[in-house]
Amino acid sequence: MRQPEGYEVNQGHYVCTLQKSIYGLKQGAKEWNRKMHDILCLNGFSQSQNDPCLYSQCKNGNWIYVAVHVDDLIFAATSQSDVEDFEDSMSKVFTLKKLRNLKFYLGMQFDRDEDGIILCSLTE
Repeated sequence: MRQPEGYEVNQGHYVCTLQKSIYGLKQGAKEWNRKMHDILCLNGFSQSQNDPCLYSQCKNGNWIYVAVHVDDLIFAATSQSDVEDFEDSMSKVFTLKKLRNLKFYLGMQFDRDEDGIILCSLTE
């Protein structure tokens, strides 16, 4: 890395320090994950002890599950109002791209039966 034009110092060797992470750099993913973890925990979610990418919350007897993979979130809730509340709270912090019903993800196929139960199977 070299110093930006107009900020060169001709004496000695100086290092530039980034004040925030930049998408695409090695530490960018770690910083994004730390920020996501902090936001989810501030909103009352608990991180799973078995899988650190899974967060859950029980509110008024309704469960919300959030799975984090790189920069994707997959979430499911027992009530539609909880889905909308979660989307609203996340959209205040991040730009969301809502893809709605999940069909395929990471080599898995997701189907929903007539009772709303989600079925997961491996794809070939």
